[in-house]
Amino acid sequence: MGAKISKLAVGDIGRIRSSIGDGFTLWDGSSRHIEASLAAGASGVVATPLSVLPEPFPRRSVEELQATVHRLYAEVDGAVSREDRMDLLTSLFLQAA
Repeated sequence: MGAKISKLAVGDIGRIRSSIGDGFTLWDGSSRHIEASLAAGASGVVATPLSVLPEPFPRRSVEELQATVHRLYAEVDGAVSREDRMDLLTSLFLQAA
């Protein structure tokens, strides 16, 4: 069993992990703090900004992943509406394809 959690502070991940144990898969829905989420007990992190398949795709390094995610979030956070964010992500995906 498992779940994806969202809109929680990193400290909440640790409290949830300690209450449910290690046998439960716990995904953090925010990739703004990958290393801290994993250290707090998340099984993994959903990195939505990576869905656009940036070029070059980051290697399996938390530091490189986080840097790429931050760069993409800076672009996404600059969008003024949900529709603008979708247009941006679609455009980024088509550029990478």
